[in-house]
Amino acid sequence: MELAEYQSWIEKVIADGVPRRERRAITQMSQEDITFLQDYEIDVADGIIQLEDRIIVGAKARRHQHKGNSLSLQEWRELPIFLSQSQAVLFDHQNKTLLYLMPATDGRMIKVVVEANRLMRGKLRQESVRTIFKVSRLSIAAGLKGKQYTLIRGIL
Repeated sequence: MELAEYQSWIEKVIADGVPRRERRAITQMSQEDITFLQDYEIDVADGIIQLEDRIIVGAKARRHQHKGNSLSLQEWRELPIFLSQSQAVLFDHQNKTLLYLMPATDGRMIKVVVEANRLMRGKLRQESVRTIFKVSRLSIAAGLKGKQYTLIRGIL
């Protein structure tokens, strides 16, 4: 998907405010991420990370908005760029997910949680964004120190 097409979709989803079960491919996982998952015996569908509109405007998105840790419109618009240039990628041992981390505009980190090979609607397997929100750098450091996370690539 071209960036302009994605940005137009994001603006439409946010303006509409209602999840319609639409999804878009936003980036390709790196080979390093795929190999890491496979080494942990986690299958990868096709390596293309998909984002559903419910993550942007659904119930979980509203909870993040009320907590003050949701993304700004500009951050949503630039998400594919952020993902392709993530500052760090971590593996969450408890949830068996990848955490893509990038700096937010307010000093926190944007945390994009991706589940590989997720069964969608009972038939389609894909790499799926499970949630996106902002976290403090301290919470990421605590997860690394407590061995909940493993750094796959990048720096923190």
